[in-house]
Amino acid sequence: RGKAHRWTAHYTFKKREFQMTKDMTTGPITPLLVNFTIPLVLGNLFQRTYNAVDSIIVGKFVGEDALAAVVHLEVRFLKLVSLFYLMPSLTNGIQGGFRGLGDLKITLNSSTLNMAGRVAAAAVFVLLMKMDIEALPYSYVVGWILMLVYEAPMMVKYLRKGEL
Repeated sequence: RGKAHRWTAHYTFKKREFQMTKDMTTGPITPLLVNFTIPLVLGNLFQRTYNAVDSIIVGKFVGEDALAAVVHLEVRFLKLVSLFYLMPSLTNGIQGGFRGLGDLKITLNSSTLNMAGRVAAAAVFVLLMKMDIEALPYSYVVGWILMLVYEAPMMVKYLRKGEL
């Protein structure tokens, strides 16, 4: 097997570069997970606080209709974010199974299909539907769906054989 995967971050501070590398494949798992999770939880807490303060200000100073619109957009935003966490996790998990089996042809084909689908979808969204930068996340969803459509039958085949 090759080298263990490492988590690496580069920082530049006052013209000096610092590099932090943490091997997340060895040692006790609990401290690694806690240290990895703390920034995620803090970011989520700040996002929720911002949304709450935004709702309070809009409700007090702009009116009930504006507050209803803000709440509606927050719900749509959370659904979209949930989709953007679910889709890559699902496709990466399936690809990890194929990599573990040593079948890199499936991962290469599905990744190529993903990228081609994203480019084609972005072209359609921008050129035909006249979308701006918001076309990119929607094109990502198209790529992930194409990956799943390609990988799911292969996964079922391997599962029926008892190899996955």
